[in-house]
Amino acid sequence: MSTYFEIVEGKISELVVTLSSEFTQDEKQEIARFVDVGEYGLALETLVDIVAEENKNVTGSSTLLIFELVDLMKLNRSAFSGKLKSR
Repeated sequence: MSTYFEIVEGKISELVVTLSSEFTQDEKQEIARFVDVGEYGLALETLVDIVAEENKNVTGSSTLLIFELVDLMKLNRSAFSGKLKSR
């Protein structure tokens, strides 16, 4: 059985893969650094900040995965929603 951390890491990895054509190598490494030290909330927040600031193209399935992670990690849904809607 997978642990909470394995599930979260797997979903973040899946999200980065789905957005891989939109992200530079440096952006992917920045997110990976947070994942490597267990800062999953910061990794997701950084990913969403990059999406918003750089006006990255995000599919509906990627958006659903973002909010699945937000809910799984019990983060503030409206903060993420605001960032994604503002772009």
